Amino acid sequence: MSTRFASRGRLCYFREHNTMDWDDHWAHRIHPGLYQAPAQLGFLSFLADYLPKNGPILEAGCGTGVVVNKLRLLGFDCSGVDNAAKTIAAVRNIMPDLPVTTGNVLALDAPDGHYSAYVSLGVVEHREQGPEPFLEEAHRVLAEDGIAIFTVPFFNGLRRLKASCGLFSTPPGRHETFYQYAFTAEEFGSILKAKGFRIVEQRGYDPVKGLRDEIRMLRWLSTPAVTGGSTSQLATPATHPSPTGHLRSIKTWIENQRWFHPIAAHMLATICKKA
Repeated sequence: MSTRFASRGRLCYFREHNTMDWDDHWAHRIHPGLYQAPAQLGFLSFLADYLPKNGPILEAGCGTGVVVNKLRLLGFDCSGVDNAAKTIAAVRNIMPDLPVTTGNVLALDAPDGHYSAYVSLGVVEHREQGPEPFLEEAHRVLAEDGIAIFTVPFFNGLRRLKASCGLFSTPPGRHETFYQYAFTAEEFGSILKAKGFRIVEQRGYDPVKGLRDEIRMLRWLSTPAVTGGSTSQLATPATHPSPTGHLRSIKTWIENQRWFHPIAAHMLATICKKA
């Protein structure tokens, strides 16, 4: 059970958990087939359009390392770091040569300006006090004019409409704890600018999940790619059944309606440069 509460221009998610254990979160998702899937980025295909082919790239909060693996297969010099030690150990057991390590993304073991690009997929929204320390550390380790890509849950037009109608006005229960924020594009862009980044592009993605989450009658639009973390934003045939051709066609049509993404996309991607 969870509660969503609109407050201070954000949508706040709360869950009935005392703590969030990311090792538990990733445990059942790690298996050899995850790293044998084709080098396709799914919803995250835009990463390949912006990341540099030369120079080191860091995925901060890499989870199972599947994005690191796919980017490397596509020719990018990508490594990953995550504080979920058991998860990283399990990944290294399957993929011993994959450059993923245990570490704190708020205090990275890297000199100033080391990385040509920095990728953060569904990470910074989980700090209740705000994402600023993540952004400050990203700015520190990023080279001058380096690329940074952040994705966060999107307080999209449909969710804002529901909030204006009072549908997210019930505060969390006493046994619920903070889980994450959803941001508007304007607010998240302003936070990034205040921390020394220049916005290149903002784009929503996964409107299918956005529709399923917000409109009960559309929950039949089951989707094989559940966004929210770096691994879960990629469809992997080894873990999800293929949808019927009819359903796939409907979902593809929805995904291709870029005008619709500000209204219904579940996630917001912000591509920026170190100013």
